[in-house]
Amino acid sequence: MSQRYDASPKALQELRPADWPPFVGVVASSVQVVDADVSTVTAATDKVLLVRAKDGDRIQHFDFQSGPDASVPRRTHNYGPGRKFCNTG
Repeated sequence: MSQRYDASPKALQELRPADWPPFVGVVASSVQVVDADVSTVTAATDKVLLVRAKDGDRIQHFDFQSGPDASVPRRTHNYGPGRKFCNTG
C-alpha cells in the first residue's frame, strides 16, 4: 500500500537509478529500473533495481520509510518470494 511519502523517493529512484547502488556500497557497471509483478504476493513493492556489477548481477530493493517501523524486517522478508521480473535481456 502506498504511503504518504512514497512518491518522492520512488520518483528520484526512477530518475537517477545509478545513484542508488553506491549508497549501499555497490559499484555497478549498469543499473536498470525493473517493474516487479508482485500481485500474487503483495502490492508493497512495485519497482526494484537490476544492478550489473563485476562481482555479479543482483536485484536491489529500497523500502523507503518516513519514520520508525518495527515491522520492516518482517515485511521485507515477504517481498522477494513469488516476484516475477520482465526479461531484461
